[in-house]
Amino acid sequence: MSFEDIIKLNLKSISNQAETWSFSKNKKRGQSDTFTIYNSSGEPIYIAKFFDYLVDLKNEMNIQSLSSFENLDDLLENIDSLEGIDCVSYGIDLIIDYIGFQQRCFKRYVQVCQMSNLECFPKVVNATNELKLNNSFYGFLIEEYVNGVTLENQLPFSGDIDKAERAFGFLQQLGDVVKKLSSNGIVHRDISPDNIMCKEDDYIVIDPGMVKMSDDSPATQSRMILGKRLYASPEQYFGNAKMATFKSDLYAIGVTSLEMVIGYNPLKKIIFDEGKAHAPHNELLKKFDREIEDDYYENVDENEFTSRLLLIIKKLLQIEDELRFDSVDSFIISLNSLKERVI
Repeated sequence: MSFEDIIKLNLKSISNQAETWSFSKNKKRGQSDTFTIYNSSGEPIYIAKFFDYLVDLKNEMNIQSLSSFENLDDLLENIDSLEGIDCVSYGIDLIIDYIGFQQRCFKRYVQVCQMSNLECFPKVVNATNELKLNNSFYGFLIEEYVNGVTLENQLPFSGDIDKAERAFGFLQQLGDVVKKLSSNGIVHRDISPDNIMCKEDDYIVIDPGMVKMSDDSPATQSRMILGKRLYASPEQYFGNAKMATFKSDLYAIGVTSLEMVIGYNPLKKIIFDEGKAHAPHNELLKKFDREIEDDYYENVDENEFTSRLLLIIKKLLQIEDELRFDSVDSFIISLNSLKERVI
């Protein structure tokens, strides 16, 4: 069966049988193959996503064939029989943990999107935890389509946009999102411009595949860098994603809001242009009161509002998480206070 065959089969269970659907394949993002689903009027209604549980293994370890395995349990029980995997170098346990982690990410994605009291993410209307396709194993879901473009595709903003106001509105809305997540025991761990959809001045966070939930046990957590490297908090960047809290999400929105104003990601510049990947967050703070502040005021007028906004962003970007805001509410209060004082 093809991706399209799977989509058609599952649409029958969630839609009007008389509807005529069409599909378009989207640009591949990470481990996902995605399709936009259109109704008979040509309107985009759903997004279908196929999460390849083995994508990195196939690319890095040269798995030749999985045709003899009927399901993932069968594969995991016989992982050492696969040709092309150097089990001595990589370690069987590490390979098994990796596959298990990918499965958990998919299940968390579906679970979070289906939480009725959350309403932070596009609703998942259909999901299958495991299917074999194209010589691999996938998680599959269909979620509601979000009209808009990613924030990544909007950056950098044009010169005629009030960048301080845009960043302020972004911080307000994302603060509300982080509060909802935190109230439900959830840390997103992957907030970045490519995971934020924009429709006019509204922002919708998507792709909760890396979420940490309050019922996670140490055995279910990863030592990998989780989230985008260029937006990850220091604790995530250095492999301590299991220690991530709402403060880690606040760090990511701090980097993003700063990029919205100055037109570039300072961590990206430090890591790639300056070759200082060993301690980029420290370097960012060293630069903050000098060149970053200069770049900030080249893009906005210097006044009480922009100056206080810059201080809030700086607080979000502290290396020690205890120096960031002590609660999401205190962050939201500081934003509200800023707006009230300058109006």
